[in-house]
Amino acid sequence: MFKWILAVGGYFLLGKNFLGAILGFIIGNVIDNYQNVIGAAKAQAQKEGRSFSTDDLFQYYQQRSSQNDIPTMLMALSAAIMKADGKVLKAELDYVKLFLNNQFGPNYASTHLKTLKHFIDSDEIPLQQICLDIKMRTLPEVRVQLIHYLFGIAKADGSVSNTEINVLNQIASMMGVPAIEFESVKNMFYRDVNSDYAV
Repeated sequence: MFKWILAVGGYFLLGKNFLGAILGFIIGNVIDNYQNVIGAAKAQAQKEGRSFSTDDLFQYYQQRSSQNDIPTMLMALSAAIMKADGKVLKAELDYVKLFLNNQFGPNYASTHLKTLKHFIDSDEIPLQQICLDIKMRTLPEVRVQLIHYLFGIAKADGSVSNTEINVLNQIASMMGVPAIEFESVKNMFYRDVNSDYAV
């Protein structure tokens, strides 16, 4: 429920910004998952004949805080696209910076830019493991929105190269994004005479 409310709210709050809808949907999904797990934890505590304590809540927080770090997921995938054609461009970095500043604020964004640099500087990003982790933790709609965000990075320099298309297709496939959904998003950014029809 929260994912749809926050998606609509994010869209209008940021001046009909599509990226605001993406972030709202992702955060709402995390809140919905949080409520489900908390409900299960409370039920388990009642089943064991004890009350649900603050210690239980903190233990949950410790377990889930690293597992559901959405910005870290975004930074890993962002780095993969930025490195796809062998060069990291300022336009791509500016796109990610603007997104982070708009969605999380400058203080929060600076932390995740360090995470982005870590992935960019690494020899190889473990895309398969990361994509599988994202696939397990997010809904299909969220993964489609992630592909939309990644296409935005690829298009930041004015065009999407074939190398970037291949990496985007690889990521979408590993995350379980249906080919028809991928093609629809691709044709919003990769224009040819058939693009409008394909969308």
